[in-house]
Amino acid sequence: MPVDSLVSPLDAPRRVDLGDPQDVQYWVTRFCISERQLRTAIDQVGDSADTVERWLKISAGVPQQLAM
Repeated sequence: MPVDSLVSPLDAPRRVDLGDPQDVQYWVTRFCISERQLRTAIDQVGDSADTVERWLKISAGVPQQLAM
């Protein structure tokens, strides 16, 4: 059995797909930000939702220990 088949989709890294309007809407709602802010964050740190979330918190002034 391939290792990939043992990984649940829920365990896979979450990515923000800027090409999918529904995905964009989900993430701007989830993070309470504008689409422009989402695009800026992705330009800065890539499309990993976890990394985007940390970057948004740090850029908003949340102490880094709490942003994790």
